[in-house]
Amino acid sequence: MTELGSVQLEGNYVTGVANFTGSTMTASGNKVTIVLGSLSGTVHDQKRPATMIWTTPKGTATESGPKDVDF
Repeated sequence: MTELGSVQLEGNYVTGVANFTGSTMTASGNKVTIVLGSLSGTVHDQKRPATMIWTTPKGTATESGPKDVDF
């Protein structure tokens, strides 16, 4: 098993708990793709541009390019 760490999204996307059942993750080279499954819970629609920051046990990676709306 690989420890993936956490992703800071610079916004409030949930109040309480949101689960995505049946989500998948694939890795190819240096690209990781995550497809979220069926949602149970409530999420917010964040409309302001932000930069994602992924923190892993081995360091931190910041989303490249200009800030954008993530979800």
